[in-house]
Amino acid sequence: MMSRPAATLWRRSKAMGEVSADLLTPDQAAQLLTISTKTLREHVRAGEIAFIPTGRGEKRVRMGFDRKDILDFIESRRKRACPSTSTQKAPSTKLSSNSMVILFEDLQRPGTRRKPKP
Repeated sequence: MMSRPAATLWRRSKAMGEVSADLLTPDQAAQLLTISTKTLREHVRAGEIAFIPTGRGEKRVRMGFDRKDILDFIESRRKRACPSTSTQKAPSTKLSSNSMVILFEDLQRPGTRRKPKP
């Protein structure tokens, strides 16, 4: 019986969505995203990056990443606006104050600044 190469096992028909035969390792995917592999795993756990299980492990799944999924993740991150640079809202309080500044020296009791009489 002839076995098929591993690369052809990951090919899908166009109806199911095409996956490239060249899967990226976690190290390669992290390098493409310029993040650590630990951060990559956190994105995978959060469901933000899709992966393809390679191997037969159930406890520790080996992950392969399709380049298209990584590029889609980058594109989804690119569209987000930074809240601090988005349009500013009107202030909810008055910007001016009616309070007066008083020097500390003015708060001292009168007569304490003079020298005591001998």
